[in-house]
Amino acid sequence: MREDYVIQVLRRLSVPTAELYFHPTTGSGSETLGPNAGDLATLLSPAVRQVIQERGLRLTTYPALHAATQGSSAPLHPPDDTSHKVK
Repeated sequence: MREDYVIQVLRRLSVPTAELYFHPTTGSGSETLGPNAGDLATLLSPAVRQVIQERGLRLTTYPALHAATQGSSAPLHPPDDTSHKVK
């Protein structure tokens, strides 16, 4: 997904929970519905991160979201695991 589209979606979110689905790759894949480098660039975009922070949106995982809906005190945000970050 393009950065400008994702920013528009993030700015208009008005639901308590939403999922945005990406197919990032570091390869040369450019398939419309498959892995593509454009998704990776959007996910790493400082502008996207800024909108997330400005709106107070929280990134989470399904297990954390499930635990929160079951009355668990587990945080909605994933643990600070930086092993998935691209360096």
